[in-house]
Amino acid sequence: MAEDNLSAFGYTFGSLRDADLAREEKEKITTIQKSLGKYNLSQLMDLYSRTNNGRIFRTPVGLEYLKGFRNYILKNGASEEDVPPVVTYVTYSSEAAAEQKKLVRDAKALQAVPAELKRARNSFSVSVVFNVILLLMVAAMFYIALHSDNPNILNYKENLVNQYSEWEEELNERESAVREKERALGMEQAGMQADGD
Repeated sequence: MAEDNLSAFGYTFGSLRDADLAREEKEKITTIQKSLGKYNLSQLMDLYSRTNNGRIFRTPVGLEYLKGFRNYILKNGASEEDVPPVVTYVTYSSEAAAEQKKLVRDAKALQAVPAELKRARNSFSVSVVFNVILLLMVAAMFYIALHSDNPNILNYKENLVNQYSEWEEELNERESAVREKERALGMEQAGMQADGD
């Protein structure tokens, strides 16, 4: 029963899809056959050329029709040079099939390269953005460290000098205040001694 589905028009195909394709081609052949009488020789040659080069027929059913169509055109006055042979687009030898598979594989690999390149560009862009953010963060940390009041490895000397300067000023102010008090007290004591004498 499964073999019946694989058979079409005197051929047994390797897959159901190929058998269905042969049936579709037979419908196209029927449509073309109905309209053949309407065309002159140059129109028939144009139709043959479009169907042959356009890969409209790919199964043995369609290719057999194309061969017959070519012979019909040749019988109606066309020369062999004007009507090219039927193109099969099928490889029958194992070496040629292996070479064709290699070409297909290489073509797919070439198509994969732009996708990999796009991923690499995207990851490079993301990397650049993160590096810029990290650079800005490091610059901000240095700015904070330099302008901070707390002593750190970058500004410890400046902060210690400032702190000692502040202490020195404070001590000078206190010393001045003490001297003034002493002077005031010294005058009072001098006045008290003058009063007491």
